[in-house]
Amino acid sequence: MDKNIDINYREKIKTLENQVIDLKKELAKSKKKEEEFRKIVNDANAYIIKILEDYTIDYANKLSYSLFNQDIQNLIGRNILECLIAGKIENGDGRGTKFKALFSPPYRNNSFTAQHTTRKGKEIWILWTSNPNFDQNGNFQYFTLVGNDISQRVDQQILINHHKKIIEEKNEELRKINKELNESYNKLKESLEKLSQSELRFRLMSRGIPFGVFINSPEGNNTYVNLFYRKLTGLNKQEALDTNWLSIIHPEDRKKVEKRWFSALKKDELKFIMRYRIVNKQSGKVYIVKTRINEMRHEDILIGYLGVIEDVTKDERLKDKLRNFETIIRNSSEMMSLISPDFRYLAVNDSYVKAHGLKRHEIEGRTFIELWGEDLFNNKIKEKFEEAFQGKTVRYQEWFDFENLGRRYMDVIYQPVLGKKGVVEALTVNTLDITDLKETQISLEKAIQEAEKANRAKSEFLANMSHEIRTPLNAVIGFAELLESQINDQKQKKYLHSIKSGGRNLLMLISDILDLSKIEAGRMELHYEPVNIDYLVEEISQIFSMKIEKKKLQFETYIDPKLPSHIFLDEVRLRQILFNLVGNAIKFTQKGSINLSFYFLEKYNNFIDMKITVKDTGIGIPNEQKNEIFKAFRQQAGQSTRKYGGTGLGLTISKKLVESMGGSIFVESEVGKYTKFKVILNQIKIAKTGKDSQKQQKKQYRIEFEEANILVIDRIDDNRSLIKANFSDTPVNVIAVENAEKAKELIKGIDIDLIILDVNIYDVKNCKISDLLKNINFKTNIPIIVMSATFIDKANCSLNIDFDAFLSKPMQRNELINTVARFLKHKKIPVLNEKEKTNTAEKEFKALNQRPDYKEIINYLNKNIIPVWEIAKRNELSDDIELFTRKLKEFAQHYRINFLLKFAEDLNDYLNSFDLEEMSRSLQYFSDIVEQMQAG
Repeated sequence: MDKNIDINYREKIKTLENQVIDLKKELAKSKKKEEEFRKIVNDANAYIIKILEDYTIDYANKLSYSLFNQDIQNLIGRNILECLIAGKIENGDGRGTKFKALFSPPYRNNSFTAQHTTRKGKEIWILWTSNPNFDQNGNFQYFTLVGNDISQRVDQQILINHHKKIIEEKNEELRKINKELNESYNKLKESLEKLSQSELRFRLMSRGIPFGVFINSPEGNNTYVNLFYRKLTGLNKQEALDTNWLSIIHPEDRKKVEKRWFSALKKDELKFIMRYRIVNKQSGKVYIVKTRINEMRHEDILIGYLGVIEDVTKDERLKDKLRNFETIIRNSSEMMSLISPDFRYLAVNDSYVKAHGLKRHEIEGRTFIELWGEDLFNNKIKEKFEEAFQGKTVRYQEWFDFENLGRRYMDVIYQPVLGKKGVVEALTVNTLDITDLKETQISLEKAIQEAEKANRAKSEFLANMSHEIRTPLNAVIGFAELLESQINDQKQKKYLHSIKSGGRNLLMLISDILDLSKIEAGRMELHYEPVNIDYLVEEISQIFSMKIEKKKLQFETYIDPKLPSHIFLDEVRLRQILFNLVGNAIKFTQKGSINLSFYFLEKYNNFIDMKITVKDTGIGIPNEQKNEIFKAFRQQAGQSTRKYGGTGLGLTISKKLVESMGGSIFVESEVGKYTKFKVILNQIKIAKTGKDSQKQQKKQYRIEFEEANILVIDRIDDNRSLIKANFSDTPVNVIAVENAEKAKELIKGIDIDLIILDVNIYDVKNCKISDLLKNINFKTNIPIIVMSATFIDKANCSLNIDFDAFLSKPMQRNELINTVARFLKHKKIPVLNEKEKTNTAEKEFKALNQRPDYKEIINYLNKNIIPVWEIAKRNELSDDIELFTRKLKEFAQHYRINFLLKFAEDLNDYLNSFDLEEMSRSLQYFSDIVEQMQAG
């Protein structure tokens, strides 16, 4: 049993060995076939690649290696997407999306083209065919990818497509006609009929262009015209096609056009370009056109003519205009030129050529820079040229150097020459020689400077004379004031009063002269502050009330309600203007009325314009005298100086003050009826807040000095004596000397508390104030008061020393005392003002009403005091006022009425100190006192 099994086992092994031998033989044959197949495949003129399911390369033939970036030994087993050199696969990127789509289930045969770059950098096109392989069970095993080089075919196809595109752009019908023309001229008519589709395209293209287009047959008849051609000629379509193009020409131009046309036909190559006129059939309007005509030929056979008509009417008119400009330029006696936008000389006239010493051809056609240099062009001319070429007329004046004319002052105008749509085509340059005018102007300016210099000399002379007169006048008025308070003889008092009155009038004259000299010398300074117009008008009314009442005139005022409550003005100078105008109105009016009005004119931002009028019903001013009255020292012709007085400076100063404020003054008048002055002030700033002088009552004091030492240095002995006299009844010690040298001797061992220093006009001019004190040794910080008949301030000159206050000569006693009080120790003893006096008087009025002699007091007041007061108020003469003051004082002392006694003493002080304003107010106020006394 075992033996049989062994025999069977051996036989099976033998059989298996035989089968293995057979299989090896078959395998050897298969390998041989495979090697033969691989050799065939490897040498094939195609790209053969075997790709597994995971995109790895299992085999690639020899030709395929050129497509990969890996050597042959590294290629098998690598992902084809990583090894393949970049290319384009049917507009893809050659790497990812297309291959993934090809090798993804469901697997099927597919073909596609791709552009590749070989290892040598050559770009080729390959047609790929992909075949999936499956095993017996239908399972996918691999892809066989076979590619054929189709680069040549693709290049040919690209070329074909290129030619096809060109051919498609060409007119198919025209190509057929050209082909038929090549075969025979006899088939030409038939070919032309087949051009209808191409002609339709041509017509559509030519319909919208701004040129007239026409096509002629060889015989010259129109076969096609576009829309613009019909608009230009005024023909409808049929009329245009039925006519010859020569028929639209203007009759006057037709012969020369036909001659030019037939002459052009004789030449080998027709080139017809000509300008002529045509007539629009419908409107009759004449157009200037430029026509171009070319032959239409095919293989040297004439098939017609193509013409284009351009409307150049505007261009020709512009050229005519330029030719006219050129004619004007050439014939002008002034230097003229025509400049193009590139700064080139188009034309110049004879005057221009002559001035520069050049010939015409040396200028025309050349640019400005070429002729005159880049520096002159860039520094002076370029900017002006550019501005003119923007359409602006440019004018300037400048000195120029010419070859033949020398240095001349020229007035130059650049005038733009406008063309289509306002575009500047050129510039006309007009250069006018105004040297004589310029030299006259220079001479005039010199003459004006000389006149101003003479005027300043005159002003300085007036200022000097004012100073010289005011200096002795200071002593005259000052000592008269002191002497009047010290004597009791009434006759002597009357003489002293006349001296003071004359001095006061002389002072007013000197003040006017000084004001005029300051204005003319440009040294009048304006000080703007908030001004209340209501108060100013009321103040003027009060000041002139007595004169108006004396002449029995009506004084009317008006303030426009639209005017703001406060405005910025120089109140002092405005008051001076109004005083002059209102004073003149009262002076020259014997009956009727005076009217002072303020009008609002206009407001802008925070400023207003204002008009002030002063109208009277006086003697009037003749027309020929209206300008004269504003001149210095001039009065109306025939005016009686004895009757009306005056110096003729008031209106002159008023006019100059108004003008210094930026305003103007006018006069209207009719002799014997009226005179009206109008003052216009512009750009007056509105004040948000302002001091209301009417409501503010200044507290008044009587000053009592403590012991102190004052050093007075004054060249004039009378002036020194006057200052000493003013402090004679005070503890103040006044050391008055002529100069600094004497002061040095007298003040040894004395502590000086204040220095009063006289400075004349020469010290102001030459700044010698410091020289007067350089030899004086005194302690530091001693205040210095400067006196002068001429106004000075710290800005007038550079001083080596400073001063703390200024006093103008002649000075009032109150002004001197108040200024000194700023620097010396003193006590202020209150003095009641009018309002406070009234409040105090009210208490005394009640007590007065309870007195048993009340009726006696009132009877005496009505009989003896009021009549004297009425005379004093009406005449405003110092004698009358003085009489009233004396009688009132005696009355108050007799009946022991304190408030009347104080009123009489104050009024006497105002009279003695020439304080006319307070004196007038006090006289007016007395009526209120009487009314309250009588009311009991």
